[in-house]
Amino acid sequence: MANLDLILIIDVETTGLNPTTDEVIELGCILFSLSHNCVLQQVSTLVPVSMDVSPTEHINGITAGAANSLLDESCLEAVFEGALSATSYADAFVAHNAKFDRDFLAPWLGDSSSPWIDSRSIQWPRAYRQGCNLVELALCYEIPVFGNHRALADCQLLASIIQREPNAAQLLAKELEPKVWATWRTVASDRDGQAKAKAAGFRWKDKNCPADGVWSRKMHPSDVAGLGFEVVTLPCA
Repeated sequence: MANLDLILIIDVETTGLNPTTDEVIELGCILFSLSHNCVLQQVSTLVPVSMDVSPTEHINGITAGAANSLLDESCLEAVFEGALSATSYADAFVAHNAKFDRDFLAPWLGDSSSPWIDSRSIQWPRAYRQGCNLVELALCYEIPVFGNHRALADCQLLASIIQREPNAAQLLAKELEPKVWATWRTVASDRDGQAKAKAAGFRWKDKNCPADGVWSRKMHPSDVAGLGFEVVTLPCA
């Protein structure tokens, strides 16, 4: 199992869902020590965008005007360098729904070799179902929710979850081990089976799965036997 200590918890707020056409409007980062179970550094900043009105203002409360008030490029670059400086020595990046953050931050992270861990794919012992969103997971750990949909607040929620989970270091390290696709076929009338698949974190017709028309989920081979229903496993690319 991988030896993790320093992790960089990352969250971005954006103007939309497409990393090709939409933009990062806020970045939040927390450098967290697993061996000391505490936050070492935290930083956040708004990011200027190429628009006058952000389509996601009603979700995160961030106006384009506020983001665009950061017009001093040298100041912004300094903040970004501070926020992402830990990428050079962090053992891993951690985000909830990591692919979203990774795709938006690709231009800034460049060729960083640190692996990404998606905390949403972890089997958290206190979660009421597999794949909880961040707010649901925080409530499962009896953590008060505040200021969600702001980058640093979401990072702080995830840091608090990690602090409260005694086996967090092992759970995070396990996510770096190889996985397989677990696939399951059913008929449309099998509502109970579909509900069971959803509760286990399976998704219907996941576009990344190599099999078509199936419920599927990436998971560790050692966890397959505990599903309670038979699946067909396929190798991950």
